[in-house]
Amino acid sequence: MKAVPSSFKDSKAFLPTNNSFEFLVYSLSIGTFSFFILLLSLTHLGFKLSFSAGLLSSLFFSSLIYKVFFLKQDLFTTNSSSDKNFFYLPALLIIFYAGYLILIKSIFYFPSWDHFTYWLVDAKEIFIHDHLRTTAEINNYFNYTSFLPLQFSLLYQLLGSIKEEATGIFSVIYLSLSSMLVLSVNKVQTFKTNFILSLLCILIFSCFWNLSVVSYAEAFTAFCFTLFFRFLINDSPQFDVAKKITFLISLLIGIGFIKGPFKIYSIFLLLFLIVYYAREIKKIKKKSFLYLLIPVLILISQLYYRLYVWREHIEIPLVDERRLLLGTISERLQYILDTFAFLFKNHPVMSVLYLFVILYALMKIKNWKQNSKSSIALISALILFPGINIGYYILEMTSHQSQSLSRYVTPTFFVLGLFFANEFSQKISSWGKKTTIFVTLILSLLIHKEVLRTHHHIKNFDFHDWKASSNKTLEPMSSAALKAATLLPQNARLLFVGDIDTSISNMGFSSLIQRYLLLPNSVGGLYRVPIDKFSDKLFTAKPDFLYLTDFTQDGPTLKFLNLNLSNEHSYLVKIESFSPLKLGAITELN
Repeated sequence: MKAVPSSFKDSKAFLPTNNSFEFLVYSLSIGTFSFFILLLSLTHLGFKLSFSAGLLSSLFFSSLIYKVFFLKQDLFTTNSSSDKNFFYLPALLIIFYAGYLILIKSIFYFPSWDHFTYWLVDAKEIFIHDHLRTTAEINNYFNYTSFLPLQFSLLYQLLGSIKEEATGIFSVIYLSLSSMLVLSVNKVQTFKTNFILSLLCILIFSCFWNLSVVSYAEAFTAFCFTLFFRFLINDSPQFDVAKKITFLISLLIGIGFIKGPFKIYSIFLLLFLIVYYAREIKKIKKKSFLYLLIPVLILISQLYYRLYVWREHIEIPLVDERRLLLGTISERLQYILDTFAFLFKNHPVMSVLYLFVILYALMKIKNWKQNSKSSIALISALILFPGINIGYYILEMTSHQSQSLSRYVTPTFFVLGLFFANEFSQKISSWGKKTTIFVTLILSLLIHKEVLRTHHHIKNFDFHDWKASSNKTLEPMSSAALKAATLLPQNARLLFVGDIDTSISNMGFSSLIQRYLLLPNSVGGLYRVPIDKFSDKLFTAKPDFLYLTDFTQDGPTLKFLNLNLSNEHSYLVKIESFSPLKLGAITELN
């Protein structure tokens, strides 16, 4: 293996990194994100998913062949001709834990309300039509892009059919890559430092709970955050600054695409980028700014999709103004205390680690100028981004019952790993045998505790009911939907109807599952309206049939329809006319 040239400008490395492990992690991470953000851009422009994926795969493979075999570029450079790195064996611990999660995921299927409000619904719609959605007939409730559902749909195409339980593998892959990115920060190539950091990564990995095995956006978000800050703090002269900034801008745009509210993350990440590279940006040659056309084109593709393809306007306020004035001062103070108690209960290990970072920052604040840019950036990120979500909850006094906040604070979990690797790898390398054994035992016990917490959470589900191969919990809903499918005429329009409190809605769990199974016939999107507004919903959706489920005996649905039905069953109701509303045949489905 060749040594690094005296001038990195003369280096012909395909992806200049210090060792084979760093090259492998960078290649997988950068390549994965780049592939999917470009795939999203192509489908935004109206290209079919299958064509876009084939085109990008061919281009990526051709580029690799050209650079390695025709330009004869090395895969990576190294600081020493006698390079000895000890990354791979500790990394096997992370791979082993990931394999354990994949095993759980292959045996059990954990459907969640969130899956069937957007993520899996959009993925199924893309798979059926081989392109992004063009109307709000099905997806109308969330101001999200198809960045993550597109990936699920591509997996369906590779598998040849829709297998919802398989999508959780993305969470495992993204969290594994995040762990490897943390490990790649370590510049002290000893088995001891990499072993300790690997245990830390597994601990952080285990703190994601069920997010490791379900199809949520948080794992992908955590991966993007980790990749952003790993790339940001890499001050090696091997990387061209213009190219690095271009990729970082593409990354922060991608994070904003995952969910509508994440645009606030993108804005702050852009500020991080500008501040961190303020001096370097001034020195960039004008020609190098041409690289910025890449993120500009990504944004243009999204704009084109919104203006000429999607055309729907979904206005969801960032903050509910009605909630801002709720509660007295004492009630707000109590809510703040309850919020931090909630976080400590749900993430005890991570809460302690974040408190350590805050104390560490307070100790360093007097001599903050002596700290490296990377140290300041990581500490700032670890305080700012969880603070955004906590602050949002405190402003709105949102209920903790949904457990959402426990997910929303996870994007920077592996950034915490980057912090420890960046700050303490040198100190870890100087530890004696006793200290190393003691820390290993502590980390192992904490991992064991978090794994047991995950198992306890999974045990809330009946294992026999939630098997991927024969899901008995979903079976009654599946059989009802299957019966409805045999009764519905071709291209019949179907509106799901049920109760949520005093509103008529199709957002109950049973409604969502059965709506998902009958997606090609479903109309009206997701909705929740008061009883006096339901006539408008019917007139807008113009369904041929109503699918009654998730209703109560004395709720608004039966009251509006003037029916007397048992809430233990689901029903298919024919609509004869809208004005006045006249119902036809009623069929019991289960």
